[in-house]
Amino acid sequence: MSSALAIQNLVDETQHLISPPKVYMKLKVALDDPSTDFDDLAQLISTDVSIAARLLKIANSAMFNFPGQINSIDRALSLIGTQQTVDLVLGTEILKSFNGVKNDIISVEDFTKHSLGCAISSRVLAQYKREHDVEAHFVNGLLHDTGRLLLFVKYPEIQKTLLETNMAEGIPLSNLETQQYGISHDKLGAHLFETWGLPDEVIESTAHHHDPLSSTNHSYSAAFVHVADWITHSIPMGFNGENFVPELDEGAWLSLGIPESALEMIMTEIIKQFTSTVRLLL
Repeated sequence: MSSALAIQNLVDETQHLISPPKVYMKLKVALDDPSTDFDDLAQLISTDVSIAARLLKIANSAMFNFPGQINSIDRALSLIGTQQTVDLVLGTEILKSFNGVKNDIISVEDFTKHSLGCAISSRVLAQYKREHDVEAHFVNGLLHDTGRLLLFVKYPEIQKTLLETNMAEGIPLSNLETQQYGISHDKLGAHLFETWGLPDEVIESTAHHHDPLSSTNHSYSAAFVHVADWITHSIPMGFNGENFVPELDEGAWLSLGIPESALEMIMTEIIKQFTSTVRLLL
């Protein structure tokens, strides 16, 4: 079976397990309409109470400098920024989907913690680099392993066997996935997001978070996720099925231009934000 056909078959078999981010899709349409104002966006977000509540919890976490001050979606839009708030909505919708997944092979709470750890790590790295939209990096990190979650839900017994091989032989889980399915979780997740019409940056950051410099258009964003994933495994935060710290791509690290001397400070901030956010959301 060709790789393209294997991908399409897996997407067809698993895409119903996690719902497309409906509120986010409506917000994208609204943002393209020049007549849209804050009230319109706030009303759209508020149509899903659980998403609005999660967004406000994140907005009042240690990720931002407004603890307890953001008490409405309008205020979140004003203080965080329109596009940044929409980025966070995408993340909260996917987190909501994670919570609806049941699986006995891996703890969904541990998987969610890993995803949040990578999201926060990517965001803190972006903050250090003074990137314009750090929430986009948060979302990229949050979604990077969605394809693996789908594999755990759809093929739990196969994944259990792969986990055992990963532990016993030290073969990276991504390599075992490719041997088993013809593709690995990163490519599966990227193709799922492509069917949803998510931004190219999200798609490529997901597809290339293990090999960021191979991304054609978004290698810089993918490098943030790659390094963030390495940090998340190194601390560690949560568990995504991989029993070993993945190898750090030196080229990806150098592309970010972050001195090694800053790493301890960055990791301290990551742990602070992670602890606060997990306490609020899980």
